[in-house]
Amino acid sequence: MNNGKTYIYTRLALIFSLLLGFQNCSPVGKVTDSKSVSNISFSSLTTRQSLISEFSNESLAEQIDNSTPNCTSSFLVGWKCLETIISNNEGYQYKVLIKWSRPNMSSRGSVAMAVGGAGKGESREDPPSKLVMDKLSNLDKLRVIQIEFIDAPSSASNWGGYWVHAGGYKTAGSAFAETVKFIVNKQIVKGNFLNYLGGSNATMIAAYAMSHYGIDQYFDRVVFQM
Repeated sequence: MNNGKTYIYTRLALIFSLLLGFQNCSPVGKVTDSKSVSNISFSSLTTRQSLISEFSNESLAEQIDNSTPNCTSSFLVGWKCLETIISNNEGYQYKVLIKWSRPNMSSRGSVAMAVGGAGKGESREDPPSKLVMDKLSNLDKLRVIQIEFIDAPSSASNWGGYWVHAGGYKTAGSAFAETVKFIVNKQIVKGNFLNYLGGSNATMIAAYAMSHYGIDQYFDRVVFQM
């Protein structure tokens, strides 16, 4: 076996072992009277399952599944693709493409993923990544939600995506945080928990959003790869 295949199989084994913890999730939380997830306080010992159940609305979830077009990419057969505009806390706007599996199907929980680098690209073009997503979606009955920042570079000095407005992680992390809130409030998250798997720069974006913008309260489990 060559070194490339050894690396891929080792990486997959690590991811699968880490994802075993995605099955049972019970962080702390408290639901307020408001239906805005932004107002949740995690000061008391209430399970995340009850929190997600509080905001779960099967009728709205069915509506967004039915009103969102099917993805056109050959890598995303059976998935839904929603392009939207996200505004961060500085008022900057970002084009974000949200892709999810298992439309109109019940799911035990959801796993959000984002792309490294500038946040652009289709992870399922990478065979190991596709294998992980298919395992989570088809075998574990979890909805997989991909977050992709799709802005083209605004100048020769930036890469677009996360960095289209410059501002470093302060700006990009806020945009990522608002995107997570969007997928929760729009009922794209299905099941009793939301986990996050990030690779490369998608770990940095999420870590900044968690430490500076409180987005950690939305996740039950986090896997930072690479």
